[in-house]
Order: sequence, then C-alpha cells, then structure tokens
Amino acid sequence: MHRHEHAERLDEPAIVTNLPMLVLTTLRQHGRMRPTEIEAATRLRSGHLSALLERLESMGMLTRAQGEVPGDRRAVLVELTPKGRRNAVAIAQSLVDSTQSLLRELDPELERIRSGRSTPGAGTAGR
Repeated sequence: MHRHEHAERLDEPAIVTNLPMLVLTTLRQHGRMRPTEIEAATRLRSGHLSALLERLESMGMLTRAQGEVPGDRRAVLVELTPKGRRNAVAIAQSLVDSTQSLLRELDPELERIRSGRSTPGAGTAGR
C-alpha cells in the first residue's frame, strides 16, 4: 500500500506531517501527559508545542484539562480523544506497512548478498 492510501484512512489527512504525528504517537504510547513531559519526550520547544497542541485540539485530536493533577490546580494534562487515538493507530499502522513493504523490496537483494551471488552484470565489465 502506498503512503497516500494510508492517509486516506485517517480522519484528518492534513495531520500527516512529522510533528503532529510525533505528538499523537507519543500520547498514544504514554497516555495522559503534561506539556512539559511531551516536550521532553519529543524535544519540541515550548512555544512550538503550544501552537501544535492548539491546532490538534481544534481538530478534535486531543483535549487539554486543567486542575486534574492532585496538589497542582494549574497543571494541564493532555490526552488523546477517540478521534486522536484512531489517527495515532492509523499512523502507526501506516509506518508498519511502509516498513514491511520496504523490507519486502530489500529481501531479494539481501538474499543475493547472503548467498554470495554477484550483482547482476558484475564481472562482465572490462571484457
């Protein structure tokens, strides 16, 4: 399956860029997180992450809730919505499918290398 075919399965094809994918898959992997934890996990800068979280929240991919951390009423927790979770799963599956496709393409070449066969046409140069 090609990359564009995977994007069609997502609720929001526009999110298929590196940074939104990174945030969605990080939240899928870790669950509810504070923005500072997302920053540490993704190495995104605070200002960039804030804008990205706003964009993903406006798309219905995540929610930000304040006051849910015991002892810290100002703390914000970020969590995927069901729509965000579906997209994170679709992104992960797309990456798996792409990797498997690449490995299938490489498999004949790897088998040739393992068996010690030369590259097609090798040994005919200079004749």
